[in-house]
Amino acid sequence: MEIAAILPDQPEQKIEAADQSEKHQRAARKSGLVETAIAGCFPKGIPETLPNPELVQHIMKWLVDYCKGNDITLPAISPTTILRTSGRKDT
Repeated sequence: MEIAAILPDQPEQKIEAADQSEKHQRAARKSGLVETAIAGCFPKGIPETLPNPELVQHIMKWLVDYCKGNDITLPAISPTTILRTSGRKDT
């Protein structure tokens, strides 16, 4: 009887784990895309004097152009993701 009570919970736990894994994969994809944009915009590194809003603008413009040029959908990337990936904001 106890096993029957546990079994219904297992599929939910697997679904939750799959959802978390999917979220992690999306986040990793976004961060990877931002890393590529940073390397494309600033091959010598991000200038320390560049204000965060301008950094975000440069990266977003690069991402839009890159996605249009490669005929892919631009994922929703927040300024926070850009700043974290660039090392300008703590996680």
